[in-house]
Amino acid sequence: MNLDSLNPVAFYIGSWPVSWYGISYSVGISFAWIYCRRISGLFGLSRDNIDQFVTYGILGVVIGGRVGNVLLYYPSYYFSHMSEILKLWNGGMSFHGGLLGVVVALFIYCALQKVDIARMADCISCGAPIGLFFGRVANFVNQELYGRSTDVSWGVVFPKIDLIPRHPSQIYEALLEGALLFVIINYFSIFRGFARKNFALSGIFFFGYGVFRWVVEYFREPEEVCSFAKSVTLGQAYSAPLFAIGVGMIVYAVYSSKKR
Repeated sequence: MNLDSLNPVAFYIGSWPVSWYGISYSVGISFAWIYCRRISGLFGLSRDNIDQFVTYGILGVVIGGRVGNVLLYYPSYYFSHMSEILKLWNGGMSFHGGLLGVVVALFIYCALQKVDIARMADCISCGAPIGLFFGRVANFVNQELYGRSTDVSWGVVFPKIDLIPRHPSQIYEALLEGALLFVIINYFSIFRGFARKNFALSGIFFFGYGVFRWVVEYFREPEEVCSFAKSVTLGQAYSAPLFAIGVGMIVYAVYSSKKR
């Protein structure tokens, strides 16, 4: 497959280009918002809580994601090209930075509105994989975060990069971190009663993302490798703590619910 025929610009409004990248992010956030509204009652939240948090969440994703990309992956480049930092379409955003941004947004929103942060975090975790799915599709269309070279029949040529067939690692991530993680979290939420256990679903999200990202990094062209372990990519290094955090949250959720 060759992406030569895929135009990153979907259409124009006057002279203003509207990219598939921006559309994918907008659709992902919108669908996640709609889904979280539908399940808000499972967590003792109102739909107004979700509506109010959307702005906080978007700011957390955009600001945290971009700052994370700058600081975690390319600090030397961006510090010498400061004007490039605001060009979100050029270089993209970091999931780990975006996750931290959303966590900060959750703390701020819940503190201001007197909302239980555990309930809010678990509800948002159920919808987050939807945003991840469309975010990875956006990466594919934008020909960024591409995979390693391969000879598999489904290899994709990214002409913006080179003419070598590569793993469509963005699609792998969309299916694992997006679709499969969505099914897993919502199975435990709806059918296993985990919606009643504080931070259980947040823990599954952290753990599941960490596992899937670690695996996909073997197929994804790494931005850099860690100085302390040449076989470990930065993406894996930043995802490793999510394993421990996720396990800790799940253990806490199960233990505290039994205690109650």
